[in-house]
Amino acid sequence: MSPEIFVTTHDAARLSRVLEAFRDPSYAPLTAFLASELQRATVVAPCAVPCDVVTMNARVRFRLDNMEEPREATLVWPGRGDSLLGRLCVLTPAGSAMIGMREGETNTWRGLDGRQRRVSILKVLYQPEAQGLDLGGAEPDTVKSGCLSG
Repeated sequence: MSPEIFVTTHDAARLSRVLEAFRDPSYAPLTAFLASELQRATVVAPCAVPCDVVTMNARVRFRLDNMEEPREATLVWPGRGDSLLGRLCVLTPAGSAMIGMREGETNTWRGLDGRQRRVSILKVLYQPEAQGLDLGGAEPDTVKSGCLSG
């Protein structure tokens, strides 16, 4: 069973625009999983998202499938992904699986090759909302009051 996920109002709106931009059927393998994750997400205000939730631009330590060594990456928007720099695009299956997850949770999906894949969130190392930043708008300068430790 998939874990409950939380997405900020700003991330949800911008991710919906990303899905709209990639609505051509040729992109369906990239967008279908993200669209299904957004449909089941609980949408919350940026100031109400718990500090241990993976949001856009969050830095995360995670384990993919049965890898021995955990990895670290920042969840980024399309066009900003770069595995060498530790930037994981939200349109990748692993990125789509991570959005909204909390520390200690595991999410699964079926890869394009038909195999079941799994990602586990070990630690949210950095979350913009926890730092008083709201990066959902055009400019990353909106300050919020704090983060729920919930």
